[in-house]
Amino acid sequence: MDYFAYVDNFKKTENIGTQLIQGTPSLTKASFTILIPTYHRSELLKQALDSALKQNNFDDFEVLVLDNEPQRNDETENLLRNYSNDNLLYYKNDQNLGMAGNWNRGFLLSQSFWTILLHDDDIMAPHFLSTVSKYLFMDKELAILKPINQRFNKITPSFKKEDQKKVCSQLHFKDFMLNCAVGAPTNIVFNRDVVISLGGFNQDFYPAYDYVFAARCAEVYKVYFLPITLGGYRVSSNESLNIDTMNKYFSNRFSIRNEVMKKMNIPCFAIKLIQSITYQKAVDETNDYYSYNYQLEIDNYNFWNFPKPILGLLQFIFFKAMFILKKIV
Repeated sequence: MDYFAYVDNFKKTENIGTQLIQGTPSLTKASFTILIPTYHRSELLKQALDSALKQNNFDDFEVLVLDNEPQRNDETENLLRNYSNDNLLYYKNDQNLGMAGNWNRGFLLSQSFWTILLHDDDIMAPHFLSTVSKYLFMDKELAILKPINQRFNKITPSFKKEDQKKVCSQLHFKDFMLNCAVGAPTNIVFNRDVVISLGGFNQDFYPAYDYVFAARCAEVYKVYFLPITLGGYRVSSNESLNIDTMNKYFSNRFSIRNEVMKKMNIPCFAIKLIQSITYQKAVDETNDYYSYNYQLEIDNYNFWNFPKPILGLLQFIFFKAMFILKKIV
């Protein structure tokens, strides 16, 4: 499977329509569109939507809710009827497009150069737009800006305004060697033109299509990390935690890492060594992050099996070397 080949993922669903249910598109393009794809999560959507609409000291934006449930008069549509904001647009797809298809359709519907992807169970800080607007320039080479997300479950995080003189750091293609360096694709600012030019997100790579897309962006364009907490990432209701999805995710992640390292001209034996000494650590870190207990099906992977003391030593040497190289290069 070629993760880095161009595919026009918009074409896959071009014959399926989308209807504007509520709101009137502006005649002038807003600087930002906050895109909230949703499907059957009206209770959580309300919190996400309220956080998007309540932006302080910034009004040049629209919020676009894109519903992947075709049925009319459902709970989500009933929820949206309670809103009368001029900058809110609510659409429904005529058929379910799949998660990636829904994201792609949202980027086509957005009229803004900068489009922010917000998951329907997450939230954004009230100063999100006023902050990121200070770091963004109309640079066609800038593809992604990703601030920090604060993990939360049931207790909604409160956001403090941080020093806005903090410096962004660029994430290069090599930073995607072991994982998706931008993290979860929520509260993330995308250059809409770049998303469309790269063909959008590929559902075939679910549930790791965000990893592939971000790595492709870093290979061709500029990807930046903003060290300011501007969003909340909910972990309790995340569908990616079921066992089948986790198996598929780690299988895809293994393959994506292989492809990234090959494109970096790392020899095959070195790729196998790196995978062997780092992959279980990646699983452990994921379990720690989500308070989960996923067990990697080790027989599905071509790993060298090292005794624990040797494995620990190799991990120490590798990550120490990576740390030093990152400081130097």
